[in-house]
Amino acid sequence: MNKWKITLISAVLISLLISACSISPEELAPKAIEPKTAETPTVIPTEPQVIEAPAAEPVPVAGWLGKIVSAPEGVGYEDILVLSPETVGELGIMGTNEDMEAQVLALRDKPEPGQFAHFWGSLVCGVEDHNGCQIVVERIRVGATATDPEPIENWQGILIPAAFNSGDSTVFVLKGSYAMWYSIHSNDPAVLQQILDLRGTDQVVNVSGELLTGVPDVNGARIQASSITLTGEAQTVDQPDTASQDPRADWQFYQDPGGKYAFRFPPTADIIVHGIEGFPTDELPDGMTPDEYMIQLREEHPDPLCVEVLYALGYFTINSPENLERQYTPCGRTGVGAGETQEKSQIISIAGKEYTAGGFEFMGGGDTLDSHNETLHVMLDNGLRVEFGALPRIDATWQDYLMKGKPRILDILAGIEVEQ
Repeated sequence: MNKWKITLISAVLISLLISACSISPEELAPKAIEPKTAETPTVIPTEPQVIEAPAAEPVPVAGWLGKIVSAPEGVGYEDILVLSPETVGELGIMGTNEDMEAQVLALRDKPEPGQFAHFWGSLVCGVEDHNGCQIVVERIRVGATATDPEPIENWQGILIPAAFNSGDSTVFVLKGSYAMWYSIHSNDPAVLQQILDLRGTDQVVNVSGELLTGVPDVNGARIQASSITLTGEAQTVDQPDTASQDPRADWQFYQDPGGKYAFRFPPTADIIVHGIEGFPTDELPDGMTPDEYMIQLREEHPDPLCVEVLYALGYFTINSPENLERQYTPCGRTGVGAGETQEKSQIISIAGKEYTAGGFEFMGGGDTLDSHNETLHVMLDNGLRVEFGALPRIDATWQDYLMKGKPRILDILAGIEVEQ
């Protein structure tokens, strides 16, 4: 390297060192950081954090009664299940598969009759559906088809008094978010007495037994209890005021035009009035045509000859003395069917007096009322013939009739007023 190059580099280094030594202490002091103003904010973009509440554990659903209605537009779901009674609440509903979804759709906004159905599946809450809950449906029962008994174990709830077909009933109110109603009964006299003693006490009970749906009872469902135990808890629910209400307050009144009898009946009963509808052929007078004789008979018997009442799985008829052989109108039971009949009798009360009614119990091999029923009749002191029994229905059983049908019919018969 040349001498002049070395000399130049040395001169530059010396100049830099001299410059550095000339910086003042103030200039070497750390500078204060000026705070940022509102005009120059620092923005850090972030995404909002959404924490979803976990859905609650599914709760089994068995035989819940309700109707499906359309949801309002724009809510994100299409169907709402309105439970029965309506005070129980509303929630969403969806099927577990395409077939269940099709059945749900078929029930949507369906008019009476047939808008109500029983549902089985799972209740899930904490979901995006009506009122935050939905039933995931696995099975639906609709129409008159009754289900086979299914076992239940340790269902918790309370017992309250209620009414069905204007008669007294006991309801099991399921404990939980949706307090479903089931009628409850027992064929065990001791358990039945427990039911009567505990209803209306707000005591939470464990119930085991069988569940039947599609039966003529409260909410179309009944628990046949085999055991009831107390949990030690109490729960208060709104109960119908049955103590201060007369279950017959809305009953209607029928008066025989001829003044022979009168009775009160529930508004849901069917009343059929029969007049002259025919006559025995050997009764036709000589020289008269059948039409002429029919006119004559109707003039002679202007009042009804028989009144037929159909109500609560049972029926009764009142035949006037002029139609005791039912020769002018076949009012009442006209046939039996293939099966076994067994004679029977029963003491009943009519117009404040006890009578012994006689008849038969028909057993045709099944337990529904079309193959197991009864017919009894009695003659009153004033010549009226009263017949009563079970209607031959396929949607109810003999036990249903004994429990919910026959007592109602006997109750109406006891209130008959007769001409003395």
